[in-house]
Amino acid sequence: NPISINSPKYFNCYFKGGMISLIQSIKEKIENKGGKIITNANIKEIYHEGKKKIIFSVDELQQEIDVDLIIYAMPLSIAKKWFNTKLQQKEETSSLNSIMVFLFIDKKLVFNNWIIDVFDKKINSWRISQQSYLSNSIAPKNKSLLNIEIRAKDEDSIWKLNDEDVYKIVCRELKQLKILNLEKIEGYKIIKLRNVYPVNIKNNSEKEIKNLINSFENEYAFWIEIDSVTLHKDDEDNELENMPRLGGIFGAMRNAKNLVHKITN
Repeated sequence: NPISINSPKYFNCYFKGGMISLIQSIKEKIENKGGKIITNANIKEIYHEGKKKIIFSVDELQQEIDVDLIIYAMPLSIAKKWFNTKLQQKEETSSLNSIMVFLFIDKKLVFNNWIIDVFDKKINSWRISQQSYLSNSIAPKNKSLLNIEIRAKDEDSIWKLNDEDVYKIVCRELKQLKILNLEKIEGYKIIKLRNVYPVNIKNNSEKEIKNLINSFENEYAFWIEIDSVTLHKDDEDNELENMPRLGGIFGAMRNAKNLVHKITN
């Protein structure tokens, strides 16, 4: 369970087997309840009035489903394309893509921390997280798992590169940052995700989209957590041991719980 901010003691915590353990658990619960998970779907159109319907395609095969309730768990600037209103005519908000690079390293710890944020514009790597720092079950004994995230636009050269070239760039940058030296990298995995980080969002525009979504019966806007969340026990008490440090996933779980309460009451 997420740690309570009212607890007298706080600690850094992570899912024992990494995020996949949480995802797999949620997937099983959905399917056990008769639900269905559809991935790689391209949503073409949503009918909001009367009987709700979603038109989508998977592998170029068009399908449609009738639904009772819709939750938009995405940047709100993306959701507006499914509404036939003047909001679509406004300037589109651009988004950044994410390149997630996972490195498996033959060393117990690469650095003595969980996350390093990089603010050097000459470096492509934006955030480096040592997943094995918070869980000794996420990697084999005496091995490390690093996750390096790169944010990129469609037109950026690094977004168009193949996995091997991205891997070479990341390794070069980690050595430049003195994070890696002679450690042996035993393998890597790269995942590319589109439109993860919205940029230049104006609060007024965001509120308009949220109000529009909520104006339709049984449609809800659920804003995603895209960054870590740190909650302080006391504004005057900044000692590390007195802070609960909750990752973005815990903030998302809290928001989801609040949304479920709103829907069911």
